[in-house]
Amino acid sequence: MPREGVACGRLLVFRESGRFVLMTIFVALSVMTPSCALLSRLGPPPKPGAALQPSAAPAWYAQNGPIIKAYLESLPPSSVGSKLPGIRLSDGKLWLEGLTYLGPGQNLPPGLRVRLVEDESALYAYLWLEEGAEPLLLTACRDGSQKGIRARQAGGGVFAWKQLSAKAGVVYTECPPAEWLPEGATLTHPSKAS
Repeated sequence: MPREGVACGRLLVFRESGRFVLMTIFVALSVMTPSCALLSRLGPPPKPGAALQPSAAPAWYAQNGPIIKAYLESLPPSSVGSKLPGIRLSDGKLWLEGLTYLGPGQNLPPGLRVRLVEDESALYAYLWLEEGAEPLLLTACRDGSQKGIRARQAGGGVFAWKQLSAKAGVVYTECPPAEWLPEGATLTHPSKAS
């Protein structure tokens, strides 16, 4: 028995230093883990996916949505048929630059405001509701780049609601009802028809 005590006594020294090393590693890891998480937040943020590009973020829209709406409301009748100079937004991009202005929508429900623009491949209807207007039921596009999508929030994010309300702000669609179009405008472009 005394020998066992001596042998254990020698191992006990190593056992204690082993515990100390393990405790040191454990404490170091537990202290460093939050620090590493903090350090990872100091770098550039990860690039968002296609559905959440910065222009689709709520903060971006809160800042730029009213600017887009004011710009669209300010377009005079004399600019119908001309290319838009666009409006510079918080991200430095010129929104609506180079699109041809077709004018306001026609035959609209009360409180709905629509501005129509086009490029060489698509026609876009930018729409919003005035305060107090009845919500507008949106239908999904049957084809084109917005196939299956009712509308996009100005800025690019998919507008997921079935109805447009005044609180939603400006949205756009590539498939407005034909009765909204001004005389001479069509939903089908020659480049798409072939």
